[in-house]
Amino acid sequence: MTFPSEWLKLREPADLQARNRVVVAHLAADLSGRDGLHAVDLGAGTGSTVRALSPHLPQRMRWTLADNDPALLAEASWRLPEEQVETRRVDLDRDLEAVFDPVPDLVTCSALLDLVSEAWLDRLVERLASLRIPFYAALTYDGSTTLSPGDPIDPVVVDAINQHQHGDKGFGPALGPDAGAVAVEKLRTAGFAVESGQSDWLLDSDDAALTHALVNGWAEAAGEIGLLAPVDLGGWRQRRLAAADAGDLAARVGHIDILARPGAA
Repeated sequence: MTFPSEWLKLREPADLQARNRVVVAHLAADLSGRDGLHAVDLGAGTGSTVRALSPHLPQRMRWTLADNDPALLAEASWRLPEEQVETRRVDLDRDLEAVFDPVPDLVTCSALLDLVSEAWLDRLVERLASLRIPFYAALTYDGSTTLSPGDPIDPVVVDAINQHQHGDKGFGPALGPDAGAVAVEKLRTAGFAVESGQSDWLLDSDDAALTHALVNGWAEAAGEIGLLAPVDLGGWRQRRLAAADAGDLAARVGHIDILARPGAA
């Protein structure tokens, strides 16, 4: 599954604000003073992970951006310093293991784990554990969405959204809102020391364009699930879009950030 560049640009400021600062600080402390490090970012898109983390990590760190969308990788190439990044087009479902050659010092991803299947996550954790690679996974959706002011139909829409999240996003049946908890458990079972923290989007009138896009996306997803009659869902969509466009709609969308360190050898 790939996302339009316009959507990634729209969400990047909210992502940057939401990233858990404690988790980022601990990652930075782990890597402090180390030179010549190499990181791989999975599902890198246009490079938002690199832009978010670079101010906190060693300056001469090199990144490989792994994604299957050549247009997004091309955009990443001109938005990031040439000496800092290389791009690698790869089908992460089919060829995940290929991105571990050469073995990186760190693997990262943002807004990816809720899209993948449990089987794919098992492959990732197995490779991370066997090679003893630290892992930072940011902005995994946790299933909690709250709109303010509330609407009586909100809970049904959120339920439908969360059901839709479990559909196949290109990696098999997606973990969706369960991804964060499942990843933490699997990483700990594999011997990693794991810490996590909330990275919720907190959207207000300054984020009206993003909220507008979310409402449209949520309505489309809910329509595919079919928990609501079309007339009821259409009314909800109209009310929520009007509120978003007027700057009167706030939203909290829950995410979790994870930092996993290999245990003692």
